[in-house]
Order: sequence, then structure tokens, then C-alpha cells
Amino acid sequence: MNGQRASHILQGCIYKGRHVLKDHAVYDLGAYPGVVERKGESVVGEVYGVEKSRIAELDSYEGEGQLYIRKNVTVSNGAENTEAFAYIYNQALCGSPMMRTMWGMSGDDELWYACYGSNLSEERFSCYIKGGKCRQNGVTYEGCSDKTEWTAKAVMKFGGELYFGNKSGSWGGKGVAFYDPDAEGETHMKLYRIKFSQFLELRNMEGPSPNWYGRIVCLGIRDDIPVYTLTSEERRPENAPCRSYISLIAKAMKTELRLSDKIIISTLISAFED
Repeated sequence: MNGQRASHILQGCIYKGRHVLKDHAVYDLGAYPGVVERKGESVVGEVYGVEKSRIAELDSYEGEGQLYIRKNVTVSNGAENTEAFAYIYNQALCGSPMMRTMWGMSGDDELWYACYGSNLSEERFSCYIKGGKCRQNGVTYEGCSDKTEWTAKAVMKFGGELYFGNKSGSWGGKGVAFYDPDAEGETHMKLYRIKFSQFLELRNMEGPSPNWYGRIVCLGIRDDIPVYTLTSEERRPENAPCRSYISLIAKAMKTELRLSDKIIISTLISAFED
């Protein structure tokens, strides 16, 4: 990958952008990553156009047939699918941790953070980035260490279901928004382009445990930058939100996402249904 120690092997090749490989996961093996098949997970990588003569050099470097197996896969950048080769890890993982963000990301690298709950509101999201008191729940937030504002924003729609669950102490013990990427439906989200370091701090502030927002989900690629959201590892017990929370979401859907009343009502009613 660009910036990594073996990128010189692809010097002169045609960069075709970042793509997502679905139903695979990447594991941190220490000095290098290993990608394996894993249902429901996704891996962000880079696609290059290479000459056939270069394949032998790549096979030699990757230890094809032993450490890795070169396989044909289908990857996507959101606009189109591409057939490509990928090197799939061929050894035991031995307890290596799974990564859900792109290999090699560092603090100042940018990503899109996709929000679907109270952070649809820029005023509310600003409390997480810059710090301050949230008007809707009265809670004061310290903000990120790096309080730089997001550099861009966007609105996108993704497959999956919005629902309300758990009991949040910040919202009167009532439910808060979660996203089920495996369920049928569509979810409108607000995207903020922020730094990787800010994203990791946001995850800690939202609650990094599996029962809250510990799961990082890759939703795709936008402008050659990966899109991630946060949710729980397993679907949580459903619980209705308080009035101030649902009002905040509905207002943001109307004034910031510019959704129609019909879509807003339909989305929120669906989120209450089992």
C-alpha cells in the first residue's frame, strides 16, 4: 500500500483507488497484516493496474502458496465493482487481533465518520469534537484532544436498519440510536470528514464496549476515503428514546439532512417497530 515498506514493488503501476473487500477481515500480525475470509466484515485496500510480468515478483514477496494464497476477488469503490487479485493469509491467526480500520492509518489521516443518531445535529456533534454543554441533555463534554473542526460533510443513505435500544444515562435512562448493518432497510446518515485520532476518541466517548459502540463498521468509500460508523457488536434490547432525543434527531433530519416529512416519519416509526 502507498506509504508502506513494500510500496516500491508497485512503482510505476496505475493506482485505481481504494476499494472495499466484503466478507473478509484484516488481522494485525505484528509487522504485517493478514486478510482472511470473515462473514460480515470488510477490508479497505488499494487497487493497482499491474503488468502480468509483475505478478511473479509480487508472488515471491508475499510468499504465495505458503504464507499467502493469491485469489480472485471482487472489490468495490461504491461506484463500480472490480475483479482483482488479493493475497489471503494462509496460516493460523494464533490470537492476533482483528482490525476494523484500514491497515496503516495514523492520527492525522482522514476518514468519513457516518452518524445516524443525535450526531446528525452539527451542534450536538460539535460537543464531541470541540467540547461544551449539549443543550438537549445538559451534559458537558470535554471534546477531543485535537479540536480541529471537520473539513467536509455529506449526507448518504446506506442499507441497514436504524433502531433504538439500551438505557442511556445521558438521555434519562431511555434508548438511543443503534445501526444494524445486517437488517433490511435503509438508514440516512450524516458524514463528517475528521481525523483518525478524533474518530478513536469519539469511539471512547460514545462507549467502546461491545454492548454500546465498540463495533467499527466500514460502509464504503467516498472521495477515495473510507467511510466508518459505530454500533454494537450484537443487536441490543430495544428501548424507546426520550422526547428530547427523538426531537433532536427529527429536527436534524429536517433542517440538516433536508429529508421530507414523509421520510422522517416513516424512518422513525420503523425504528420503533420490532
